[in-house]
Amino acid sequence: MSAFSGRPSFSKGEIDLERRRIALIDQLLAENGAMMIDDLFQFVQKTDDTLFDKWSLLKSFLQSRTNIFQTDQALSTEIRNRSMLYRKAMLYTVAQLADTPTQPELG
Repeated sequence: MSAFSGRPSFSKGEIDLERRRIALIDQLLAENGAMMIDDLFQFVQKTDDTLFDKWSLLKSFLQSRTNIFQTDQALSTEIRNRSMLYRKAMLYTVAQLADTPTQPELG
């Protein structure tokens, strides 16, 4: 029996916004290296100020996506990208917990 009662449902707009946010942060960290949240927020605002209008929104976004971005929960350390191997391992683990059939592509 699964620990999840059902899969969440997202609109096309919500999925698009999520992808744009992750892609921008991923790109900024890849191009500039690890950053503190204040610096990252300034880069995000200069690039696309429609994605995060408040610092607190970026903070909560990062805190809820530690499978993608590496930092501590207080965001007192630098934020960096997680490796693709780590990301795939997390996706595989979540799929197993949700009883969702997936093919592990970890190598």
